[in-house]
Amino acid sequence: MADGSNRYYEMRRLSAVFACASCALLISLMWWIWVDLTPPWKTHQRKVTETRAALWRLDELASGQALTQPAPTSEPLAIRQVVLPLVRRNLHFTQTATTDRCMTCHAAIDADDLSTHRLATKLTDALLQISERIRRQNLTPQSKPWNPRLGEWAPVIAGSPRAQDNGRLWPSLEPSHRYTFMCSLVSQANEHLGRNGSPPIKWQNPAAAHPSLDLYVSDRSTHSMKQMGCTVCHEGGGDETDFVLAGHATYPPHESRSSMERPMLPAPYTEASCAKCHPQISDTTMPAGPAVARRLNQGRVLVERWGCVNCHLIEGFENAPKVGPSLAQAGAKLEGQYLWQWILSPREFRPWTTMPQSFQQENSIALGASGLDPNPELQAWTEVTAMTRYLVDVGRGSQPAMPREIIEALRKPKIATAAAERGERLFNEVGCLACHPPIEPNSGPYNSEGLVATRPVGGQQDPPRGEDIDVLFESPEQRGPVAMRFAPDLSNVNVKFRGGDERLAWLRSWLIDPRQYSPDTRMPRFRLDARSLSPATDPAAVLDEATDLASYLSSLSVRRPIDTATGDQASLQAMRDKLVGQLLAVEETRDDVIDAQILKSAAGNDTVSQYLTAASASDRRWLFLGQRMLAHYGCAGCHQ
Repeated sequence: MADGSNRYYEMRRLSAVFACASCALLISLMWWIWVDLTPPWKTHQRKVTETRAALWRLDELASGQALTQPAPTSEPLAIRQVVLPLVRRNLHFTQTATTDRCMTCHAAIDADDLSTHRLATKLTDALLQISERIRRQNLTPQSKPWNPRLGEWAPVIAGSPRAQDNGRLWPSLEPSHRYTFMCSLVSQANEHLGRNGSPPIKWQNPAAAHPSLDLYVSDRSTHSMKQMGCTVCHEGGGDETDFVLAGHATYPPHESRSSMERPMLPAPYTEASCAKCHPQISDTTMPAGPAVARRLNQGRVLVERWGCVNCHLIEGFENAPKVGPSLAQAGAKLEGQYLWQWILSPREFRPWTTMPQSFQQENSIALGASGLDPNPELQAWTEVTAMTRYLVDVGRGSQPAMPREIIEALRKPKIATAAAERGERLFNEVGCLACHPPIEPNSGPYNSEGLVATRPVGGQQDPPRGEDIDVLFESPEQRGPVAMRFAPDLSNVNVKFRGGDERLAWLRSWLIDPRQYSPDTRMPRFRLDARSLSPATDPAAVLDEATDLASYLSSLSVRRPIDTATGDQASLQAMRDKLVGQLLAVEETRDDVIDAQILKSAAGNDTVSQYLTAASASDRRWLFLGQRMLAHYGCAGCHQ
């Protein structure tokens, strides 16, 4: 018979451990039963019932007598859902109807009586009546909702101008002001309810109605919850009733811990779902109604305006025109020094330009020098010089011709002065001011007249544009100060063009037919008239209206100083040869080997091959480097 003394455990200790484990198991079981019986969605549904009861009690306090209608009763607590047979989803490798239970927690999502607008009106009216009753008792009114227009806490007294202003205030308030104003109304209403021992109003998510019930959620809206559900727009797990399992995401998105494939969109990105059904801006814009999908439409406008669609393939923008002008004839129009400065720092000339600044960044200035790049500033100057020389030489194209009699007439000072004066009148009369800012001959680098407001962008002053989506679809009361001119300022137009007769010839040709140079330009053809007088009786009769306008623009005295590279030619050429060798990946330094590689690289481009063949060895390297740098910085994405 075995001896009990050989056991490796003690019964008393084992019993104690078993008892503790049993108690822990029982406690955990009771805990999970309690959690299952008291889910958060029941608390949210109770809040809606309590809010309705508090509003009923507030109406009773406002009227000063018992109400005839009965107090609202609590609705049964239950999981609520809608089944959407037309909204399909993948479930275990099969297509099934979508089940949406979001309204289980958001119990008042379609409650019209708890919509923010109606609730604000109801609270304002109730506080006015309560304040009037207090005033009749010769007491100081306690209700002081915050008035965003006055910037202070203003007493709401029936019949006062401030009370009437508060009644009309809601539709014109910004979202941030609406929230503050609403919180102040709820706070003051809860003060009155608390003094009378009534439960407070619990106005907060998820016990609040969806904004714009006439557009979303309600049965009468175009986005009915019974037909579309909630996750079509908000994403997330609609069949869950737990906050985490439903996929609620935080903002910023990278801080969200949700492991779902498609978690709920953070509030700033909710409008992204509108693009599922509304691919065009015109699908969601209502000039006479509320602002709808404003952020989405702003993004669409900015994506096209800033040229994102020229480099990136985005559905719906496959045929978008290039945002930059054509560079095929840049050499016939632009002065080399101006072009050099423009490429180096475009915002120096036009602070609100959409062209990105590729140079004068931290990696292309003297402070960015390192062992691998001892002179980044010289490299930047060399690259800009190469790009400038390429555009000036290869992009020269055919010079626009100007009749000889016009050239001869403009060489007479009196005729040239009279032409400029007529051109100034035409500029103010023909419609140029509809798009271009007014010209101030002595205004400085660029004109600020006509810019109602400015905002800082990247250290520069960026004038708001008249084509901003906010301006197009906001009511006049909500519209902020903006500049309604979106075309370039012409005060310093002289600095761009080549000098002498070439400038006049190009301006005149452009004014006659802008689309012959840029088919995608928004500038219209004005059909400028020619003179009807005979040159024999009046030498100025040979001048047409296009020549008058060109003479006026050419006569502007604003000349902005142009900075050029401070590196000597030997340093620039040495850096050029280094960059060319790196691009060709050759170790040979003989000119004939490098020239052969350069000509071989341009075999598919007849225009470039023609210039490279006719150019000298030094110019050939500049042109080759300029071509490669234009491709390297993606200039072809925005320019022809």
